[in-house]
Amino acid sequence: MNGAFALGVLATAIAFLTLTGLLPGVARRYYLLLPGGAFSVTERVRVPANLRQESGDLSLTVVYQRPATFPDALLQSARPGVRVVPYRAVIPVGQSEEESSRANRRLMDESQVSAAVVALKALGYAVGASGDGVRILSTLPGTPAAAQFIRDDVVTAIDGENVGTANEAVERIRRHRPGDAVSFSMRRGDQSLVVDLVTESTPGSPDQPRIGATIETINYRADLPIEVSIESGSVVGPSAGLMFALGIYDALTPGRLGGTHRIAGTGTIALDGRVGPVDGIAQKIVGAENAGYDVFLVPIAVEAEARRAARTIQVVPIRAFDDALAALTGM
Repeated sequence: MNGAFALGVLATAIAFLTLTGLLPGVARRYYLLLPGGAFSVTERVRVPANLRQESGDLSLTVVYQRPATFPDALLQSARPGVRVVPYRAVIPVGQSEEESSRANRRLMDESQVSAAVVALKALGYAVGASGDGVRILSTLPGTPAAAQFIRDDVVTAIDGENVGTANEAVERIRRHRPGDAVSFSMRRGDQSLVVDLVTESTPGSPDQPRIGATIETINYRADLPIEVSIESGSVVGPSAGLMFALGIYDALTPGRLGGTHRIAGTGTIALDGRVGPVDGIAQKIVGAENAGYDVFLVPIAVEAEARRAARTIQVVPIRAFDDALAALTGM
């Protein structure tokens, strides 16, 4: 083997291991995060036929994922738009792929209800959604959560603000940066406790905080004044919340949000309308560009990452649902 070539291969391997946080100590399994697709929200939103209006070209975006061995991960890491993360960054310790999928499905279900609440409130309806707290299902060994939480702890407030749902908890944590201290009020049996955790970086996404817990909402419920539903298909997780809310609003108002533009986007949606950051921004940007979209709505917290990935698409940073409405109405 040519010496220069061998050194090049070695340097590539070391760079790969360093970027994925696996030097020293090589993990046996990985996940590839690949440029994903964009799917029409308009086609997925269901509202009463007598209220349905013309809608714009609004689409949610997804990241494609697949497990990989070390040789495959090393080879694929050189492809544009591909990110390699440790297997346990996607599938927490103690969970199977099926269990992780079910947890993300619950977050998707919540995000749909939150989207409906936000959209209908913006249209002047009296509506609300709530839960009775956030249950800890599991923690990832070695993470901040593992040092403080046990299964069936119930988080009731974060940083002094009440939280009733898992999506609210995720959004509150993601207001922070890795290394920030976060205060959790919780119940453990008959005890009331307050614990402080210092967030850490998410593997593969150094700017995104995590505590390392899998959670669910206790008794999630909503009272909607009109019937609204969303066909999410195989899409899971909370990251389509913003686009679902815009799709519902668009379906119930005259005109086309975004005019003739093709709009893609991502972001969680809190019950108060705030838009939270999500993972896989670069892969979603690349996927939207490949599909011919010209505008991308991105949570403001990950705007810099989105702009680094964008080549031709217009990146529009969004802090809250009202920002997105203003941006699309002005097009």
